[in-house]
Amino acid sequence: MEEFSNVKKNSFFYLISTTSRLVSNAILFIIVARYYGAEIYGSFTVAHTLSSFALVIADFGFDLLIISEIAQHPQKTEEIFLKYLPLKIMFCFIAFGLLLLSTIFIPTSELTLKLILIFAFNMFFTALTNNFFAFFRGLEKFFIEAKVSFITNILILALVWFGSLHSISVILIALIILFARIIGFILIGKEYLSLYSFRKFEKNFNLRKEEFKKSLVFGLHLLFGTLYFQIDTILLVALKNEYEAGIYQAVFKLLVIVLVVPELIIGALFPTVARLFSSGEDSWNSSVRFAFKLLFLICLPICLIMYFYPAAIIKIIYAHKEYMPAIEILQISAFVIFIRFIAEPFAMTLTATKKQTTRTIIVFIATVVNVVLNVFLIPIWGAKGAIIVSVVTNLFTFIAYFVFAPNRSLNIMLNPRLIITSVISIMVGLLLLNILKLTIYFYIPIFLLFYMVFVFAFILTKKEKEFIFSFKGLGL
Repeated sequence: MEEFSNVKKNSFFYLISTTSRLVSNAILFIIVARYYGAEIYGSFTVAHTLSSFALVIADFGFDLLIISEIAQHPQKTEEIFLKYLPLKIMFCFIAFGLLLLSTIFIPTSELTLKLILIFAFNMFFTALTNNFFAFFRGLEKFFIEAKVSFITNILILALVWFGSLHSISVILIALIILFARIIGFILIGKEYLSLYSFRKFEKNFNLRKEEFKKSLVFGLHLLFGTLYFQIDTILLVALKNEYEAGIYQAVFKLLVIVLVVPELIIGALFPTVARLFSSGEDSWNSSVRFAFKLLFLICLPICLIMYFYPAAIIKIIYAHKEYMPAIEILQISAFVIFIRFIAEPFAMTLTATKKQTTRTIIVFIATVVNVVLNVFLIPIWGAKGAIIVSVVTNLFTFIAYFVFAPNRSLNIMLNPRLIITSVISIMVGLLLLNILKLTIYFYIPIFLLFYMVFVFAFILTKKEKEFIFSFKGLGL
């Protein structure tokens, strides 16, 4: 477990950055959903989703590629970063133009058009900021991203909270996000200049054939990976209406919050796994096995709570009766959460072992399947059809990742301890729900207390307990 000390330190600082983003985004979207209704919420999330697609084009794999290359060649950090920076800037402008162009082909309201314009600028500065974040992640200096991200998101949270007390418009909320992102870009730029300079910056916007091929593979993966997970929102607007998209996004935003957990664990673990594989050490495989076990144990109680108490969750968070159709969608989404959690270690393995092309092909096929199925099911079932398609396409990607991952082994998933945990947890959950008939307020603390004691006492190994519960390696 020697390498886990560094992973743990990265995880701690990555937790700070992702938690600050999680809290600010959660409050932001809940405020819009609760105080502006499903239709305006639909406009806000459609604009945000379109800007997310544009952000993928702007990033186009450069961020993940920079992390991977710097982790494997730390002696060439500045050279690697400045080599890709001109292309990143060019792709930011391309994404900005495509985002504005999309408004011609997608039927939207005037409010949505205004929000898209604001989010276009937000996307531009976010993409550039992410590029600097990738640079410091590659150096495994996660504390720099944590500091900038925390400041940026706390600023968003404070301003949105103040604005909500004065009933500000949804347009002003979008402008607040843009203002905070500009501040974040300035801060991370200063961090880079305190260590390096732009003297070696080349303005020819050219890459060698090999380098372009690498960025193309990463970029296409991110593009299709985002499309197959989020294209359903755009299809709901095109084939149904903004209200249906708002209902779906009410659930989708909750999924995004939960999926921060695997993003945190895999994001912190990836540089270490890539470095270990590149140096020929076998311990990268045990790192993947540990990640799978940890993600499985974390997602199991989350999925059970979402499946058993969807109505209570929707009522507590969104309050309005118009969000009641989201109850069934949330219940089905528990399967999406479970699949995505256990798929992440195998997906990371493909990238870390330089099989990114295979991963890209998988998400491309998933995107095609997603679009085809949605075109048939959304007109019939609306948002419910979209979430069913999401389950199908995520299941496909998980199976494909597992089959092609170099470390694939049924022993990873058919772990007797994990099987025992699943059976006992489901039995206890059904007991609390159907026999004791506990409300969600009593169910969550009682179930989680039992679950944590059981996992700690019988499921985790001694080394895993030491890693999770020891503060050594955090650098505090």
